[in-house]
Amino acid sequence: MDNYNKILEEFLQEWPLERVEKMTLEEYTNIDKTSFCHWLESKTQSLGSIWGGSSFKFGIFKRFDTSKLETRPAYRSEGDYAWVGKYGETKESAFTKIRSIIVEIINLAKRKEFEKIVGIDLGTAYKWKIAFMYSDFSLIPIYNQEMLIKIVK
Repeated sequence: MDNYNKILEEFLQEWPLERVEKMTLEEYTNIDKTSFCHWLESKTQSLGSIWGGSSFKFGIFKRFDTSKLETRPAYRSEGDYAWVGKYGETKESAFTKIRSIIVEIINLAKRKEFEKIVGIDLGTAYKWKIAFMYSDFSLIPIYNQEMLIKIVK
C-alpha cells in the first residue's frame, strides 16, 4: 500500500485542483509524458488501469499522425488535435468544456458526492479514474462497471 500512497501523492503534487483549473490544452495533452492524460493513463496505472480503447476517451488529444482529417460525424480534428465533437466546434472550446467537466468531477470527488458523477458526460473509466485520484481512497480503483458487478457477485 505504501507504493500506492506514494504514486497518489506524486500525482496530487503534480496535479492539484488549482493547477487543473488553470491547465492549458498543451498541459492536458502533450506527448512528452508530462500531461494530465499521461499521468492518469500511464504513470498511475497501478492505481487502476484505463488503458485500451481510443484516445477519444480523454475528450480531446494530441495526435501523432496529423496527415489524416477526422471525417466521422461525431469527431473533429484540427492540426495536432482531435476531439469528440459534442464538446465543441473548435479545439479551444472543446478543451474548455472538458476542463470544466474534470474540475466538476474533482470537486464532487473531494466532497464525496459520487452519485452526481454518474451522469457526467465523459468517458466512464476516465471520469472514475479522475474521481478516484481525488477521493482520498474513498472509491475502489476499478473503473469498469461490468468488472465491478462481477466482483460483487
